[in-house]
Amino acid sequence: MGVEPGADGSAVWHQGNTVVYATVQGPKESTFRSRNQTGRAQISVEFFLAPFSGSDRRVRSRFDRRNKEIAQALQQTLQTAIVGEQFPRSQISININVVQADGGVRSAAMNAATLALVDAGIPMHDFVACCSAGFLQDTAVLDPNSSEEGAAGGGPGGSASPDLPVALFPASGEISLLQLGSQLPCEKLADLMQLASEGCQQIAALMRECVTKHVASRLRSRETVTRT
Repeated sequence: MGVEPGADGSAVWHQGNTVVYATVQGPKESTFRSRNQTGRAQISVEFFLAPFSGSDRRVRSRFDRRNKEIAQALQQTLQTAIVGEQFPRSQISININVVQADGGVRSAAMNAATLALVDAGIPMHDFVACCSAGFLQDTAVLDPNSSEEGAAGGGPGGSASPDLPVALFPASGEISLLQLGSQLPCEKLADLMQLASEGCQQIAALMRECVTKHVASRLRSRETVTRT
């Protein structure tokens, strides 16, 4: 947390080999006049996948469909998490850059954005902790990497390995995001959701530890400045 001095809030999140940077600007005056009358802050999300982040070395434009879908999912989920009523007619901009992608990109982006919002001092109802689960052959795996996500015939019935990102509010256990990347038998869904939810709670614990250490570091810095 606090990795970008020029931003109001920032964080870098490592999840396996996936590395994501997130920055937050705002709250500030909204540039979306049509949304100015909502009575609460509006979140905008920009999501970028660096060309060197994965093995395919593909250059994706800001209008890439996959990037836009991920950005929309992040925006809708984080919008429900912030206490936007405290900042009416304002905008909070989140910029997410994936510099290394090895599976679980949505999850890592959500977790990085959550910590960046906390670093910016944006009040939230709760953390948003996100983790994915999938099947490798007939074995359920938590936070699959890119090779496990793309394993041909990895899922039940010989389909591609299903990827189930789940985001939840840890305190209540309420699910705020649930996406399924491929077909999955109904009898397998509950087990996969349970595994992903358990992963979310583990990530939430790591988030709390990260925030505690960051706050303690800032307090020590202030004490040092005061003494000098």
